[in-house]
Amino acid sequence: MLPVHIYVNVYKTKVHHHKIIQFTKTTFASTHKYRILNRKKSKFMHRKIFLTAFCIINSLSFFANRKITLENENIKILWVKQQSVWILQQTTIKTKTKKSSSFASTGTQTIIFSENKPDMLPAESFRTNQGTVFPEKAFKYPTQAWESNISEVSLNTAGIKEITAGATLITKNPLTFESRTESGIITSVWSLNQNNIIVKQTFKALKTGYFGVSTPALFKSKPDEVRKAVIPGYLMADSLSNDFVAAYGYGHYIPNRPVIYRDRCTTTPMAILSKKGFTVAVAPEEKYPRKSHDATKNTHFNWNVGLSMMNPQAEISPTLYYPVLGQENSYMKAGDKVVFEYRYILSESNWYDVFKQSVYDVFGFEKQKNIIENKQSLIGRVFQMYNYLTNRTTSRFRIVEDEEGVLIGAQDYLGGVVGSDKDAMKNSDYGAMWMLASLTQDTLLTKNVLPYARNFKLKQLYTDKSQFNGAVKGQYFLWKSKHWAEEWGQHVEPIGVMYYALADMGNILLFNPKDEAIRSNFKSAAEYLLKTQRTDGSWVLGYDKADSHIIYPDLQDLRPTFYGMLIAYDILKEKKYLDAAIRGVEWFIASAVNTGKFIGVCGDTRFAPDFATSQSVQALLEMYKTTGNEKYKDAAIKTAQIYTTYIYTYPNGITEMQTHKKQTLPGWAFTQSGLCFEHAGTIGSSNTRGPILLASHAGMFVRMFQLTHDSLFIDMARVAANGKDAFVDKSTGVASYYWDSFDAGAGSFPHHAWWQIGWIMDYLMSEAELRSNGRISFPRGFITPKVGSHQTIGFADGTIDGKKAKLVLVPGLVQTDNPQCDYLTIRSGSTLYVLVMNSSGYKIRTTISVQTEKGNPELKDIDLEAYGLRIIEVKNQ
Repeated sequence: MLPVHIYVNVYKTKVHHHKIIQFTKTTFASTHKYRILNRKKSKFMHRKIFLTAFCIINSLSFFANRKITLENENIKILWVKQQSVWILQQTTIKTKTKKSSSFASTGTQTIIFSENKPDMLPAESFRTNQGTVFPEKAFKYPTQAWESNISEVSLNTAGIKEITAGATLITKNPLTFESRTESGIITSVWSLNQNNIIVKQTFKALKTGYFGVSTPALFKSKPDEVRKAVIPGYLMADSLSNDFVAAYGYGHYIPNRPVIYRDRCTTTPMAILSKKGFTVAVAPEEKYPRKSHDATKNTHFNWNVGLSMMNPQAEISPTLYYPVLGQENSYMKAGDKVVFEYRYILSESNWYDVFKQSVYDVFGFEKQKNIIENKQSLIGRVFQMYNYLTNRTTSRFRIVEDEEGVLIGAQDYLGGVVGSDKDAMKNSDYGAMWMLASLTQDTLLTKNVLPYARNFKLKQLYTDKSQFNGAVKGQYFLWKSKHWAEEWGQHVEPIGVMYYALADMGNILLFNPKDEAIRSNFKSAAEYLLKTQRTDGSWVLGYDKADSHIIYPDLQDLRPTFYGMLIAYDILKEKKYLDAAIRGVEWFIASAVNTGKFIGVCGDTRFAPDFATSQSVQALLEMYKTTGNEKYKDAAIKTAQIYTTYIYTYPNGITEMQTHKKQTLPGWAFTQSGLCFEHAGTIGSSNTRGPILLASHAGMFVRMFQLTHDSLFIDMARVAANGKDAFVDKSTGVASYYWDSFDAGAGSFPHHAWWQIGWIMDYLMSEAELRSNGRISFPRGFITPKVGSHQTIGFADGTIDGKKAKLVLVPGLVQTDNPQCDYLTIRSGSTLYVLVMNSSGYKIRTTISVQTEKGNPELKDIDLEAYGLRIIEVKNQ
């Protein structure tokens, strides 16, 4: 038996100064033995020993009755009775490798009450660290989102706050406590399951009105003790800051006030806090956060659970709120009850492992992976979009004269561009354009599209020997006014040079290395990016075209701009570019990767963190591949782990039928699970539109799984890529951009079809390479502006079983009778290889039909395991 500690007050003076003496059962036993052996002591002494023993045993019983522990091999929670109430005093994480970690806990909860429903109007205004009003008036999209996140409810200034003061013990089995304030009663049932503290909480209103209830303050941290604080979709920080815009607007710091985040942008609803040696998190059980869709409609805007990195007393402590004041289930009459179930996850590991545990164990992400299925194969969508893009009417490919009379071509862009009169033009994925033309050899592309898209790219750069020589004039050409424009302002961005000059022209040069005009402009762009690199390796966000002042000086360029220098080195083979790339990546790792701070590339959303983070992963991998420096591989893995928090992981496994307009499908088909956000946080588009369908990261995640064997990467890739027919336009094969558009198609963004062909081909080839265990390998081009990390293929031969092979796309060459069956076709000599892949989580049978040169189809019935691969050889093709 372990020693039982007894604390006895021994008074020394009349003013009752005291010290504490500690005894144990072991101490008493040895003392008792010593007294018995001393036969010369009097009977009086024997009586004294007996009385002492009696008092100590009664003291043991007394103190034992004033302590309650809940304990298993991972966790120990201690409640102590003080006067007439029980206080949660200490929580301990037990470890097998080192000394256990204990926390002083209070267990206090806060009940927030308001007689009237609080409004959701903006309660305050805020400024950047440069003193400018945030967001600036020009930013209509982030302003709408920001204002919906700075109400009194979100800022946690609404209502009357009442703090519980201890609890009453109701039962020991199950361990149940009751706390009360003037407004309500909280009854909590506690249990343990491995490294989880499970709490089932019932709140009973004692008044009529609106309520908010916080979870207990089990874990607290001083600001200097924080290693990482994470609320997926909102916050990735390692310190506290009073820069409220940087903290609450961009998620770079823990805000210095107990703000409450909405669950519409929490990709995995939980709050995670890592300190030295351990991590704690709190997560609601899956049924409580808002669902994105109910039986008949979009319910993305519901607010069920609030999340915070501070308790209401402004102490750093992972906290949930249910209900949220004024929101779903918060109006109660006296006597009404509401139940909330949640868990604390305790671990000696880091934030990522606790995050993964929640993704699988709380939100059941594997359920989604196992039941999703396609109504149309991914490769079928590629061929359908191919038809869409070779039709000038449906693709809205426009050929116009630029300001110098040169014919340039691009697709209409009807989204928001400053200064446009519905006349913006844009090309999206140059790698995919040149890839599709190369793989199909279709003259509708090689003659009617590519020459004009090439001219567009040549004319997009400054070539006038000015200070901007080699820089990009703008992403868009406004054909009515005949000038170039950025998305949201008139400026030059170094990362725009990386994207629209070096990456785009670099991909063209992979297919056409002898294009001297493109190479010349490419060289000018490389020199501009090199010239604008600062001595510490970084770049500024951008320069105003009018007077060259730095735009948005409150932001650092926490994006993979350095990748442009690596592209320049790959194409031009000059070491100065590699040296610049190394300087840039070293700054980026120190400033962004190691801190978790990133910004995005969408100017219309004031550069809120977005898919540029996934591009950072691929850029770091390419730096590792080029230099062999393990530091860059480790940084790529770390950044990929961060990017997993950009992916919605709930709700999952919904099989009940739901209806959206003319579609009736199982609920999993409408879910947001598996989708990435364009940009979330408090200013991102996910506030209003939900996530996006563009799964550009899917191929990269397959490659990350191949590198790390971390199953979350491959599961996220597959759930992102498959089962999304509810969002695909049936007539064109083009998926909608935003989740809330469902199957409305490309709409204002016809150029998105190129991005979709690009990511699907990258994903399918990545899966083929993974599943073939190295039998198949194809070189990759450069990442694609600006939506993510997918890379072009098909510009050079790959290999199959060590033999040279060419990727081909021939409509009608292969037919299958199962939409779960995807395929790619490659030729090696006179042999056609059909790489047949199962895109579902269950075994399938399919019939493959391959058209031969003689016109007689060759049929094969094959079985495929879940996410399996078969390679079919067809000779003399």
